[in-house]
Amino acid sequence: MKPSFHNNQSFLQKVNKLPHRAVWSCKKVKVQGNKTDEKGQILHEDVELWVCDPVECIKDLIGNPLFSYKDPAGLHQVIDNMWMADWWCDKQKLFPKGVTIAPIILASDKMCLSQFQGDKSAWPVYLTICNIMKEKRWKMSAQATVLIGYLPAGKLDCFTSDACSLASYRLFHHCMSLLLQPLIAAVYPILAAYVADFLEQCLVACCKENQCPKCNPLTLLMQDPEVTKEILEKWKNGQHPIQFDDNRLHAIYNPFWANLPHTNIFLAFTPDLLHQVHKGVFKDHLVKWCLEIVGEDEMDAHFKTMPDYPGLQHFKKGISTMRQWIGTEYKEMQCVFIGLLTGVVPSQVLNALVVFHTNKDILQELEVHEHFNIPKIHQMSHFIKSITLFGSTNGFNNTYRASNKCDYEEQMALWLQCQEAMFLHSFYLHWFHTDPNCRDDLESDSDAEIEESQSESRSTAPTNTIIIVTPPDPHISDSPKQWHIRATPEVQPCPGQKPGSPSKFDMVLISDGVWMSNLQTFKGVRVAQVRIIFTLPCQFQVGMYSQALAYIKWFMPLQEPDPSSGLCQVSCSTHQLHRNAAVIYIDEIVHLCHLIPKMGPSVDPGWTSANAYEMANDFYLNTFIDLETFCISAGSE
Repeated sequence: MKPSFHNNQSFLQKVNKLPHRAVWSCKKVKVQGNKTDEKGQILHEDVELWVCDPVECIKDLIGNPLFSYKDPAGLHQVIDNMWMADWWCDKQKLFPKGVTIAPIILASDKMCLSQFQGDKSAWPVYLTICNIMKEKRWKMSAQATVLIGYLPAGKLDCFTSDACSLASYRLFHHCMSLLLQPLIAAVYPILAAYVADFLEQCLVACCKENQCPKCNPLTLLMQDPEVTKEILEKWKNGQHPIQFDDNRLHAIYNPFWANLPHTNIFLAFTPDLLHQVHKGVFKDHLVKWCLEIVGEDEMDAHFKTMPDYPGLQHFKKGISTMRQWIGTEYKEMQCVFIGLLTGVVPSQVLNALVVFHTNKDILQELEVHEHFNIPKIHQMSHFIKSITLFGSTNGFNNTYRASNKCDYEEQMALWLQCQEAMFLHSFYLHWFHTDPNCRDDLESDSDAEIEESQSESRSTAPTNTIIIVTPPDPHISDSPKQWHIRATPEVQPCPGQKPGSPSKFDMVLISDGVWMSNLQTFKGVRVAQVRIIFTLPCQFQVGMYSQALAYIKWFMPLQEPDPSSGLCQVSCSTHQLHRNAAVIYIDEIVHLCHLIPKMGPSVDPGWTSANAYEMANDFYLNTFIDLETFCISAGSE
């Protein structure tokens, strides 16, 4: 088929004629500074605010059948329970019968628009709605989260250095007010949640960065929007209320959220897991303290010896020498950290947090310490309330890589408009040319999903790996979980070729004789190591013998949890100094698992990640390796 365009320019011209979402527009904002020129005239600066009407974006998201129906043909409507959290129920009571609200989630993230120049930056603002299921909301390919604006974030040279910061804060709020102005008239779209890192939460809350953006840490009372507006108004009028300093406010007299209907901005902030938990509490505090207790060399040795697990990062050089840290490293460390510390540090270290919170008041009574206002640790006290209000939270990741290096915001807006038009047209063509009776789900997420058929014959799987499918855990997802189980022997390096690779024999949980369709506790299962995956020769593949088999080595039944870490203990099963083994059906495997060897305070120099399972005899069952295992552990208590 001959295309209807002959070059890129003609292609883009045709794309521009396609239907697309809300149109982008640019608003000029004039900022008057506090500096004067040689003639005594006050300097000013013009900045650009690129906006996309949020109400039009909400209409598009609500009207998209992909988010409202289970099937592409639009025959089976989805009624999901995501909106059973408290916030939605409370707000719905405020409106007339028959009215459906559209709770909005906003997210902002100051980012660098150019990979090559350091002076081009802006604040992108994203929008999605709670009416869309969470699983679809966070998929990049679903386009359920849309970019609605670029806030200016350049240097304000018309201000003196001491006034520049406050001026930039006020500019942020002014531009957000312009961007969200349509929401005030629309009424029913309500700002429910705001996703931002801790520093931006403080900016939005009009408070300083050493203050909790949600409450007063000394009284633990949640901030009230009406009270805050009243304090700011009094400060503007020169009354200087004492609450202004007590709440560590900035002199931002017109917060963008002041006139948004039914909005409590202080309740809207969702947990910033990356900066508050992964980097803040874990990396900056917990890891630092434990390194000082254990020592860098010994901590590195324990990480180097940690056995492999599918998808788990191996810190082959330890952690003390790492200089570039991202969220992935923090999460990978957390998966093994408790098990790694067990037996390495005194048990009192693992219980230190509980003991501290139980007895910390005595330090205040004796006037040794005035307060324990550690912002990153304090923020964790708001997590439960946030989850009960809005459910679990997720973050946003976006970057700018397309187009050239000038007129960043304008080109980005045009590029996004073209991408949206092509996406909508492609989706329509796919829908139009597919038989309604055999349409597959049009959603495809190349970012993370594995869309492999669950009916795949296990007997045809490679002999060194197998895929098992377990039912969905309602605490985590509505989708079944696929587990890749490996039994891969060591590959010796060859001269002039790729280096060899160590053996990988995964640990699994085996049903003790009763088929378990949905594993909810550790009762009735035993740990085993898969050594070989195979099938019988064709002449023996009759009936049940046609299934894939596994040769395994047994472990003893799970023992009582370690009192300090709570991890179940397990040992190798032997008979006359030989490991007990068996051949089982693959269907008897109900879950993948991870064991952490009991390495003691000092690691044997001969132990490595590749041989730790062979060298050790006693292990901890690592219940922190993934969410599924953690939920099973919680059900076992």
